[in-house]
Amino acid sequence: PLHQPKNSSMTAATSTQSLEERLQRVEDQLAIYQIISSYGPAADSCNMVDIEKHWVPDCTYVIADFGEAKGYAGLKALFDAPFHQGLFKDGCAHIASLPHVVIDSDKAVATHYAQVFTQREQNFVCVRVSVHRWEFSRLAEGWKMLRRTTSLIDGNAAARDLLERAMQGPAAT
Repeated sequence: PLHQPKNSSMTAATSTQSLEERLQRVEDQLAIYQIISSYGPAADSCNMVDIEKHWVPDCTYVIADFGEAKGYAGLKALFDAPFHQGLFKDGCAHIASLPHVVIDSDKAVATHYAQVFTQREQNFVCVRVSVHRWEFSRLAEGWKMLRRTTSLIDGNAAARDLLERAMQGPAAT
């Protein structure tokens, strides 16, 4: 049996869940981690097959300084745009921090920081630091992204709002 220390931060709801429910929550969280961690390599290689497989067909990707992409065609347009193609040509690395994930039944959100590096004059430079909020839904084929919102960490209110909602679940989206 699992031992719960006296000063544990485990919530009452978690402590009353069955082992199967707790294992399902861990598996769900790991699946979401895998989706987020696979994004960087897919973006850096412009692998649209790997990018699209984690999104629903009518997805929305909001990038504060680039606009809003809808569906697979919108995602492809982002990766075909001059900014990303320039990063890709010079070599780039999308580096994500470990996300904070909140799961509520068949919905989940994840919030994390990301940095994008590229090579300039034989040095790697960070060209973007941003915060991301990913919205997921559990479908028959597993967790899929519905919406992703990105904001640069540049003192703007939108970035602060995403950061302030990091601990809030899907209902706060």
